[in-house]
Amino acid sequence: MSIQKVYSYSLVCFVLFALVFSLIENKGYEYQNTIENTYRLFLFITFFYFARHYDRLEFKLIVFSLLYLSIYILRSYQSGVYYLDILNANVFIIYTLIFSQTVKFLLKAKFNYRFYEVFFKFLLIAFFLIYLVKRVLLGMSRPYVYGENNFELMLVFISFYSLMVKKLLTNIKLWWLLLFGIVILSGSKSGFLILVFLIFYKLEFRKIYIFILGAIIIIFLGVLSVFISSLDRFGFLLNAINNIISKEVIELLLPLQLLPLNQESCTALSFYTGSMNPDSNDCYPKILHIWLLSSFLNHGLIVIILYLKIFYELLKKYFKKDYLFLYMVPIINGLSVSGFDSIWYFISLILIFPLWTQNTSLLKRS
Repeated sequence: MSIQKVYSYSLVCFVLFALVFSLIENKGYEYQNTIENTYRLFLFITFFYFARHYDRLEFKLIVFSLLYLSIYILRSYQSGVYYLDILNANVFIIYTLIFSQTVKFLLKAKFNYRFYEVFFKFLLIAFFLIYLVKRVLLGMSRPYVYGENNFELMLVFISFYSLMVKKLLTNIKLWWLLLFGIVILSGSKSGFLILVFLIFYKLEFRKIYIFILGAIIIIFLGVLSVFISSLDRFGFLLNAINNIISKEVIELLLPLQLLPLNQESCTALSFYTGSMNPDSNDCYPKILHIWLLSSFLNHGLIVIILYLKIFYELLKKYFKKDYLFLYMVPIINGLSVSGFDSIWYFISLILIFPLWTQNTSLLKRS
């Protein structure tokens, strides 16, 4: 068995083991950190193996990213920022580097598509049943499998989308009903927005201006619904605007270090954990619970646009015509606490990639 298959199948086993063990232990959000940190370590270690083979463009990406991260980490640490806060602010960039190497590594192998078809279908059914039991029988308003469902729903949407575009779903209407059920049971507003976007996306308006206009309207209405329906979200938005106004232009464009929010915001949001350092009185943009805004304050407009563009090109290169939805999932989800910094988004992309390594229309459904 090739090393690519060992890697991919190991990841599948990890996801299944985490699912089963989380049900047995029932530790919820405490267990979420264990799962995510375990896979972060796995990604970090394997990156050094994948990075042995790269082309000129990827070499430039690696060198630039490592240079930027070195400057950012050093300046932040010299300013007294806790190391876990620094790491947390940079996970999107680190994941982008790892993803760029992992997909090219997996591209060299051919996989058993039937195995992935069964796995993703099992995953969707498991999410529905677990959400149903926890919502109906246990009375949870926001049921979960691994942890906060705002993070893990990206795995659900990407799994469903992959099976759909690769034509691996028979009785497609039943699977759509299953997806609707998962989203409704989850109680996630960002999940609802992604569902609406997916429906609109599949109406085949992708190549005309109606699609663009409709997508803008959906996202705009989504932003309004998220913030207006929740006083917390509205408070997060006001505090983000307050910090943007108070910063220098260079800090908004290219801060080159992690800067704390102003004390007024830290006081207003003191009921949330503002820093991973229990001895610190500072708080950082992550506390705003809006990934798009917190990332902007973490790295500035130039770096965020640059890496969003890089990731867009990577998805377009490896997922061909199916890249746009995969790109928009964390963008829409980024209106809430989790976007491109979610480990479950990157797990999802690496899990589904074997379906793009060869033509699935040749799959023998025996």
